[in-house]
Amino acid sequence: MTRNVPDLHRTLKIGRRASRTACDAERRTIVEALFYHDGTDDAECDVSDG
Repeated sequence: MTRNVPDLHRTLKIGRRASRTACDAERRTIVEALFYHDGTDDAECDVSDG
């Protein structure tokens, strides 16, 4: 039974990471949509992750 505990923790970590990544991607999409909404050209607006 104790062998399954690390596997469960690994699964939960992966689940949290995937959820956080999806949330970040969604937030980035919303920000980009708001940012580009003013009609500026994509070449003029450089939105980088860093």
